[in-house]
Amino acid sequence: MEEEDNNVDKEEQIDDRFNLSRKIFVGNISYRFYKDLTVALNATEEQLTLDGRLMRVLCAEESSRVKHKEGTVWDSPSLADNVEKLVISDDFADHNDKETSECLTDTKLCSVLVRCGVYLRTLDMSASPRLLTDMSMDVIAEHCPNLEVVDLSGMSITDISLRTLAQKCIKLKHRFEKFEKQIEKIAVIQCTVNTLAHRVDDIENNLEYVMNRSTEMERSVENMGHLMHKVVDRCKENISNITNLKTAELQHKDDVIELKWRSMKTNLIFTGIQFHKEKENTEETLNSFIKQKLNIDKKINFVTVHRFGKRGRRGNCQILAKFISTKDKEIVLKNGYKLKGTHLSARTISK
Repeated sequence: MEEEDNNVDKEEQIDDRFNLSRKIFVGNISYRFYKDLTVALNATEEQLTLDGRLMRVLCAEESSRVKHKEGTVWDSPSLADNVEKLVISDDFADHNDKETSECLTDTKLCSVLVRCGVYLRTLDMSASPRLLTDMSMDVIAEHCPNLEVVDLSGMSITDISLRTLAQKCIKLKHRFEKFEKQIEKIAVIQCTVNTLAHRVDDIENNLEYVMNRSTEMERSVENMGHLMHKVVDRCKENISNITNLKTAELQHKDDVIELKWRSMKTNLIFTGIQFHKEKENTEETLNSFIKQKLNIDKKINFVTVHRFGKRGRRGNCQILAKFISTKDKEIVLKNGYKLKGTHLSARTISK
């Protein structure tokens, strides 16, 4: 039974494979650019699936006997010794019979270069009919990497195609001689014209600059005398003002020293008080110190209390306290003797 089932499955597969009733369509597409042809040839199965059918893409001009990448025929000897120069022209066609004669196109040029382009050293396209497009330049660049001499005067080409050919064919000795000579002449003429134009512009700018400077100098000479008198007068005024400012500065210094001393009369500096935590209330810490160490139960009111300076050997900063009442300051200062013999102290700020 198993053998019969296998035979039935094989027959069904054969019927599906050789079902002549299934329609097969073949289409020809000509691409303008060689890169588009490459994209079609390298398409994935997902991209080639249409209505559940998998399409196939093949080069119409490629022979099954030719290795496309190597440009050689499988069953033929190497052409490297025989094909180094290729001259393309329309002399082989019968010009009297234009209807039956075949002209050179991009596709036919591709078919020829696929087979022998890898061996070519010289390519002459000067006499070719002007039926070739930019695609032919891509074909030459792709299949003729060893070109040393090329004449493209019989073709219609663009800057992009020339750049592509120059990048792919690095052995070219004489690249596009006719076009390069014309471009060089045009470039020389353009440089000369640009140089002359720049010189004329520079001369005009210089003349305008000289005229403007001359006018400015005349005005400057006229105003120079008046300015000198004004400068002398201003210098005298400045000398007098500087003398007055120096006198005022000395007076201000004396006033500042006096104000500073008066503002510090109600200040005391406490040292050695333990620093408890980062966010301490310095005023509460000082009141606690006064109560515990100086035995003063009265709550002292301050204008400001804050730590200042660098930390000492015990890691504590000094505390500067400004008392509201001079009487409170005197009470604290009188009890300062109780701190004698300790690392703690309360002192005034010397003048």
